[in-house]
Amino acid sequence: MTRRPERHDIEVVYRRELETDLIEYLAKIKGLSLRKATDVYYKSKLSEMIQTGQYGIDNLDFKYLAEDLVENEPELFDNAASPSSKNGTENSPKSSSTQDNNGIE
Repeated sequence: MTRRPERHDIEVVYRRELETDLIEYLAKIKGLSLRKATDVYYKSKLSEMIQTGQYGIDNLDFKYLAEDLVENEPELFDNAASPSSKNGTENSPKSSSTQDNNGIE
């Protein structure tokens, strides 16, 4: 006998699909890789609100939610297009002042 899906199971699947569509659309409109778009999304307040079902926000269209994220959390995109960190030194070579006398960091 097969188990009938419970409401909770359906909501989990729905939220996953919503998040997938939202991330793909976010990548498209902002010119990001899927990995970067995923990273931005999961750092957002919107992600938390969708996960908790806060204000019924998970019932809104993924395109609207993606555009809302871009508009209301622009700071998340400051580093999204750049491989460097916030201070801009993550991928840059270390200066010679950080090396000891043998040239070893």
